Parts: sequence; C-alpha cells; structure tokens
Amino acid sequence: MKTVVLTFDDGLRTHYDIAYPTLSKHGFKGTIFASGERIGCRDHSEWNKLLKMDKDGFEIANHSYKHVNVCNEKAEWLQWQIKETEGLMSAAGISPPETFCYPGFHVNEDVKKVVDEMGYKLARSGCEYAMEFDDFQRGGSGCAYDPDVHSPFQVPCLGVFGDEYSYVDFVVDLQTKLQDGQVGIFCFHNIGIRIKERDGKTFGVDSSVEDFMKCIEYLSQNKDKYNVVNFRDII
Repeated sequence: MKTVVLTFDDGLRTHYDIAYPTLSKHGFKGTIFASGERIGCRDHSEWNKLLKMDKDGFEIANHSYKHVNVCNEKAEWLQWQIKETEGLMSAAGISPPETFCYPGFHVNEDVKKVVDEMGYKLARSGCEYAMEFDDFQRGGSGCAYDPDVHSPFQVPCLGVFGDEYSYVDFVVDLQTKLQDGQVGIFCFHNIGIRIKERDGKTFGVDSSVEDFMKCIEYLSQNKDKYNVVNFRDII
C-alpha cells in the first residue's frame, strides 16, 4: 500500500467548510498549514474551527505568521514568526505543531536550518525538484518524497493543485510517479472560491469543488492501494 498526504495551505474557510467534512466522510485525515496572522480574517477559518479539526485527528501545522518570503528575512525574524503562530495555536488549545510549510514555497539552506533547530521534524516545500520555481506557481506536477533522497526539511509535493494541475494529473501522478517506500504529498489552497490579489487577478492555485471531490472519491475507491495519513505521520 502506498502512502498519500493531503495538505491544505493557509488555513482557509473552505478547508473547514469543504475539505474537513469530505475527508471525514471517507475516513481520511488532512494537514492544515495555518498562517497565524491570517486566521480569523478574510477567507480564512477561525481558531475554534481549527481546534475542532485538531480534536478530530486532523493535523494543524505551522505556516509562519505573516506568510512572507522567509528567504528574504533574517533567522531571528523567522524564529519570531514561527513562535508567534505556535503561541496562537497554544492559546486556542491546539496540539503543538510538529511540521512546517514554507510560505509561497520559498526555501533555502538557511531557512531549513532554522526550522530544524526549532524542533520541527518535517517541512514541506513545492515542486522545485521537478520544475523551475515559476513554473508551478499556478499548479504543477512534482515528485514523490523519498526519505532516502530528499531532506526532511525540503519535502516535495507530488502535485500542487491550480490552473495547471487538476484531477486528471492527480490520478496520473499517483499511478505513474508514486513508488513503494515513497510518499505522495499533494497541496491544495482554496477550494471552490477564487481569491483575488490586490491587482484584481486571481491566484492560480485555487481548485474547483468538483475536482477536489473527484480526488477524494478516487482515493476512497482505492483504499486497498493508498493509505491517506497526516504529514507528521510519515516519519
């Protein structure tokens, strides 16, 4: 049986409203990467809802505080951002985070060192092992995580959902790229809602409700082949 991880970046409302009940219906869990400053704000969920998911066995993990490019910041600033979100999670009664996700997929050696030194055991990135950085900003196909090859502090996505990656790509990647001993990690952002940036353009990493539902149905119909777990459980 092959291992699959479903991750949801930013802690958005649709993660609670759509992903949470859908995954629960099929007996699956998921990992929500909460961006501390944004929780409770526009398009994002509230801490009490993340707490409910935590109580139900979903993983609520750290996605920094301000969701900026951490590669442009000093180590002390990243440490502060991680601690701020840890503090908010603790105040909400949520389990201490064990894993991290780099905002905007930005990562370098200095950033990985900080995350490691702060006691995290895993950190997820994007599709940079398989594609140029700019090429997966609207979704893309990456590679499966191989513990014998990849750093636990730069765990790649097999797929990032968006304008350039959908249900069809998801199935193809599961069937052709995920091998025994590897982990297929998938990244979702908003589901069914197109969030606009300040310039009026929509983000390219939102996905449709239909696509999301089809992915979960596929995994449910193939439970004999795929074991869906939280990100923290792959070690």
